[in-house]
Amino acid sequence: MFYPDRAPVTLTQRRLTGALVDGCPPFESLLVNVNCRVLAAGWFPSQPGWHLNRRVMPHYVLFVCVGGTADFVVGGEPYRLTSGSVLLMPPAVPQEGRHDPSDPPMAVYSLHFTARVHGVLDAPALLGLPVLMNSSREQIGRLVEAVKRIISELAAREPGYVLAANGECLRLLTALWRQHLIQAGGRLPDHAIRSAQVARLAPVFQVIQARYAEGLTLEDMAGVLHLHPTYFSTLFKRLTGLPPVHFLARYRLDRARELLVFTDQPVHEIAALTGYGDPSHLRREFRRREGISPRSYREAKTNPALP
Repeated sequence: MFYPDRAPVTLTQRRLTGALVDGCPPFESLLVNVNCRVLAAGWFPSQPGWHLNRRVMPHYVLFVCVGGTADFVVGGEPYRLTSGSVLLMPPAVPQEGRHDPSDPPMAVYSLHFTARVHGVLDAPALLGLPVLMNSSREQIGRLVEAVKRIISELAAREPGYVLAANGECLRLLTALWRQHLIQAGGRLPDHAIRSAQVARLAPVFQVIQARYAEGLTLEDMAGVLHLHPTYFSTLFKRLTGLPPVHFLARYRLDRARELLVFTDQPVHEIAALTGYGDPSHLRREFRRREGISPRSYREAKTNPALP
């Protein structure tokens, strides 16, 4: 498995022309602000009787299966991965897997990544991508080639390799989205249509991304849209599923998780950078949310082994 540099680097779709954004539907306008970040990628041929112990990852893990079979439980739901299928395991959800020795051994291309809208929203969840998708041989071939190019970029480490790997990840995400649309009959799922309304909150997401460590208040976020705090809180919860203050707290903890896993900064610096201030505050939050200390979390999540 190969890993890009630990410094956070993202590839963001940029506004190229006025017509690109102004002339596209609301949901597509929201997707202009998607960024992908590749964390690791590799090829994994399993051994008979292989098993994946129960784990919770802070990012997405994608398996593109090109042979064999294995059974997984993701978020408490069972899934059977077979040749020609794709397993997309979300972050912060329990996942485990097992191969029955009587079945052909599983062979997968594995990709660990994050994908966010405005650096804040979960892009695959916004797109409504399912945990398990069945693909044609041609579609699987395209996905495999994309992961292979990512692996090649991470292995060669030539100038711009992080940018290239993140770009391939964005193309792969697009391919999954288009495939999902085809399987949905070419129509946007109802939740995606509703999600287009989230674009109204774009200025708030940008402020959260830029100032999440500064002690933002409900009044600060409501003021971005010139709305009364009570009305803003109701609107925000309706569109995102969380009250704005809870959303901000979750985002702050997610950033702390990333810094623990992908940097070597000490816990007290991470606490200061993410708005916790006192490192004991960060430790309390981690024990409450993860059941372990930040240090133990870092040791458990750093350099995840394949798959």
